[in-house]
Amino acid sequence: RGRLGFALGRFLVFGTGGFAWSDPSNTYALLGAAPFVVNGGNASGWTAGAGLDYALTDNVFGRIEYRYADLRISGFVDAAANAADTTNRAPISDLRVGFAYKFNPLAGSD
Repeated sequence: RGRLGFALGRFLVFGTGGFAWSDPSNTYALLGAAPFVVNGGNASGWTAGAGLDYALTDNVFGRIEYRYADLRISGFVDAAANAADTTNRAPISDLRVGFAYKFNPLAGSD
């Protein structure tokens, strides 16, 4: 993911985007029955988001960020069960809140 933003005083407003990858699995079953297919594997797609950083002090930052990812998952065909799913998608929405500390190892040195 790349991140691009602009500073407004102690605020940093940013947007982010890039490649997304995961290893999800889906299980398919009839109501009350044991699963007849477990489908998994690599899923790839894209991700994008936006956020806001605020410098609470010179070294402590607070952050809120929303991120969306759209992953495509391989489908399956099970002729014995007369079942198929060829358009799997895993949309993921995240809202993250956090704090960060910026270390400054050169502070106070000559």
